[in-house]
Amino acid sequence: MKLIKKFFAAMFAVTIGIVFFLQDSAEAKNTYSISCTNSAYGVQLGGEYITHSYVKVQTSDGVYQDAVDWTNHGNYVGRDCLYSGAAKTNGTAVVAGDVARNAINSIIGSVAGRINAAYSAADTGSGTGLTFTNNSHGVGMAANRIFGGLSIWGDYGTSDFENTQSFVNVQSDTNRYDGDSNSWSLGVDKNFGKLLVGLVMSNYDADLTTEFNDGTYKQDIETYGAYVAYRTKMLTIDIGIGTGDTDINTERRDLGNDKTITGSTQGEVNYTSARVQMNFERGRFTITPRIAHKDIDIDVDAFTETVPSDTTGSAIFYSNNETLTTDNVAVAGRTVSSTITEGGINISGSLGAIAPFIDIAYQNESTTSPVYESETTADSSTELSASSHSGSWVLGGGINFALGSKITGGISVGSVSGRDEYNETFASGGLSLRF
Repeated sequence: MKLIKKFFAAMFAVTIGIVFFLQDSAEAKNTYSISCTNSAYGVQLGGEYITHSYVKVQTSDGVYQDAVDWTNHGNYVGRDCLYSGAAKTNGTAVVAGDVARNAINSIIGSVAGRINAAYSAADTGSGTGLTFTNNSHGVGMAANRIFGGLSIWGDYGTSDFENTQSFVNVQSDTNRYDGDSNSWSLGVDKNFGKLLVGLVMSNYDADLTTEFNDGTYKQDIETYGAYVAYRTKMLTIDIGIGTGDTDINTERRDLGNDKTITGSTQGEVNYTSARVQMNFERGRFTITPRIAHKDIDIDVDAFTETVPSDTTGSAIFYSNNETLTTDNVAVAGRTVSSTITEGGINISGSLGAIAPFIDIAYQNESTTSPVYESETTADSSTELSASSHSGSWVLGGGINFALGSKITGGISVGSVSGRDEYNETFASGGLSLRF
């Protein structure tokens, strides 16, 4: 019997010494199912996580015994709480920059498509009734010259985008995510000779699964803007400006007990754009090179993540030292931005009832990079640096077609390539009715 007691005593000592080091790195939570921010034992308390024998040792599944030799030393927390950086980071610090980039392409893309459609309608004489346009950002509709030369228009777009960094476990930092976005715009404008002046309201929403912290990131942006365009025989010049606000909701997993940590905040949005295009016709082909610049700034307000309390109970804690409360997490405010300079060309050909086209552009960008929380202590895992982007190629193409003289339409597909550890695809289609 004494031999058995000595054996268990030795096992307790060994458990205390190695539970921190030998815990399975892929395990979803630590041995005791205690939050990473438990108010008495969490990592936010500093380097000494247990100061007295407050915690019992789990000797087998559901069986806990007093840790009499844990006085003034030891560490209960699981590896995930100690060794993770990105996994303990709120999504606003990791993905907000990429969302801003996707948003500015969508918002400005809708306005750019409208300007092209307005001048195209003037060229073809379809100044009354409805015209439809399709571009890489979605399907657009415009009702021209409804009253007094005033036009109203709408645009809808969608895209799928993801960060493709490898993901092993939460202890190996990464900013891997997978998401999609949808946007729509409503505008009104009027021609004054070669001058086009308009107002636009845009709504953009992004929905991401943030694999790096086992969570989600949802952002809604609403903006109000104005634009002006002027066209000469060879050139089209347009500029735009807008402002608005954003709502952000985040979720991530508490690495200690698998519960969901939630957060929400707001922010302000401002954007600008400018573009110059040239138009050349060569027989059956139309060639339109362009240079464009666009940028967006999003000021995200500081907020506090809500961490659910522990519900483990006295099966783990001594009854007089039981602590089921947790500390919430303060998230600092930050400004994210994306500035893009684009050079591109659109080439279309007329083949009777169909007109195939291709559009190629290079986007040089400066987008706010992800940042991670610091790990509590170093480990042997190979950490991945946050993705950093400098530019990308955008390739699109499709076919426009005509069904008689009253109905025209088109379909197009495209993708973004060359951006580090990033994929994006888009598709669109449209119809045009002339009255």
